[in-house]
Amino acid sequence: MNKRFNKLILSILFSVLISQTLFAQLSEDKVTKIDSLFASWDVPNHPGGSIGIMQDGKLVYSRAFGLASLEYLVPNTYDTQYNIASVSKQFTAFGICLMQLRGQLSVDDDIRKYLTELPEFKHVVTIRHMLHHTSGLRSLHTMLRLAGWRDDDSRTNEDLMRFMKKQRDLNFVPGSEYVYCNTGYIFMAEIIEKISGEEFTEWMDKNVFKPLGMYHTYVERQYNHVVKNNATSYDATGNGEFKREVEYWGYVGSGNIHTNVSDLLIWLEQLRNPDAKWKDEMDLMKTTDNFNNGKHNKYAFGVNVDQYQNENRITHGGSIGGYRSHVCTYPDRKFSIAILTNFSSSNLAKKAEAITDIILDKKPTEPRIKPFKLSNEQFDSYAGRYLLSDSSSKTLDVYRIGKSYFIEEYRQNKIKIIPVSKNKFVDDDKKLEISFHIGLDSALTIEYMNQQQWEGKRIKKFIADQQLLKEICGTYWSQELETQYVIYLRDGKLMGHHARHGEFSIRYVRDNEFNGKPSFFNFFKVERNKSGNITGIYVTNSRVRDLWFKNEEYI
Repeated sequence: MNKRFNKLILSILFSVLISQTLFAQLSEDKVTKIDSLFASWDVPNHPGGSIGIMQDGKLVYSRAFGLASLEYLVPNTYDTQYNIASVSKQFTAFGICLMQLRGQLSVDDDIRKYLTELPEFKHVVTIRHMLHHTSGLRSLHTMLRLAGWRDDDSRTNEDLMRFMKKQRDLNFVPGSEYVYCNTGYIFMAEIIEKISGEEFTEWMDKNVFKPLGMYHTYVERQYNHVVKNNATSYDATGNGEFKREVEYWGYVGSGNIHTNVSDLLIWLEQLRNPDAKWKDEMDLMKTTDNFNNGKHNKYAFGVNVDQYQNENRITHGGSIGGYRSHVCTYPDRKFSIAILTNFSSSNLAKKAEAITDIILDKKPTEPRIKPFKLSNEQFDSYAGRYLLSDSSSKTLDVYRIGKSYFIEEYRQNKIKIIPVSKNKFVDDDKKLEISFHIGLDSALTIEYMNQQQWEGKRIKKFIADQQLLKEICGTYWSQELETQYVIYLRDGKLMGHHARHGEFSIRYVRDNEFNGKPSFFNFFKVERNKSGNITGIYVTNSRVRDLWFKNEEYI
């Protein structure tokens, strides 16, 4: 008994000593401030997460908060593993970099060199395009959603490949735009398998994780696989309670790597200051390329290369089920942050920025925007419906409720905007900037994160006559998605229906253009033959453009 007691005391003393060593480089005040950022996680019956910070190559902060399992009251620890979702992309990109430097592929290769089963698109898509999210490929989730798949349907690499073989078109000319696309990273996992002749899970373990010393990291193909020390994911219900949030997706390449904070810090330190063995690969990872028009794209190979508080930063976030992940490293300031959580409303990007402010003794960026005093009359001169000029032809409603101003896609993304000058507005995060140009040709400009820009012109709110609405009614079939939608009139209003998604409303925009209420059926335009008959519709959503549905009457 005494021996056991002595071992226990020694273990406790060792833990205290380690804890003191870990925080030796951070002042007590900074540790307290960082702890306070996660105080809301450190309460009874609440999920939480694990946080690690390295500075000058030393671990200076390692804490865990909340529960890994609400059902069994198991706490999160520093070693708890989580699904890191899209933070996985940088590891797939690193695998591609390894193959490039080994002479097994070139990032400028046409992807059909390896994925011969894909259709021949009008434009060449390269691996480089996929790395930068500029490929124009239709994205997995929105495409399958349009095909009738619901969020809780399991989906795999094989499912994606089956549908992509049938695709006829790209969303845009490769290299011309940035549109986040899981499809490209799943394709890269397939390319690695084709070249290596090995399962992606095994190849990554042998060539990436173990050589880097990441012994608690693995690729997971089975979402229902039981693995010890993995946190359960949860979603906030809005009334202070949580529900289980199962990540049903079983694809790899774009997500579904599981790891812990300790392994991620090993990775981030190599990304920040690589050993000679990894320098070429890590340098290649940070490659950014301009768009076809010469504008800068900050997305490199699986990571964003940007700045925060005028400091160079490499960063990425992830979201799947109730898991959230965020990693960042500051090469010039020699420190890295990894935060992993098991609940959806954890707001990790903001917490990582707050930690950065504390570590670097920076004044926090202005949390609240000082609004410009704008009269109702002035704003009302901007209000109305705008048609964006990108190829998706989305409409945007600009309106106010009292003294609050909003922009909104048809019954979907409603964003509050704040005036910062007479004709300029931003969202709460200052990521979106809207400028109005009122004159003979009323227009607006939308800019996202100083990177992408869209123009829009104000249009009339058209009212369709019943004859036009009757003409659009029918059954529409997509050979590419093997699914159909029925459009019909009910009580004088245009409605749509899908066997798995049910009924939804449709709004007339103008001429032969319509908005659907659900995000996956956001916009469609009508195609007519020379006789004026409707032969089909082209459907567009956030990451799928102009997908053809044929009117069954003309099949």
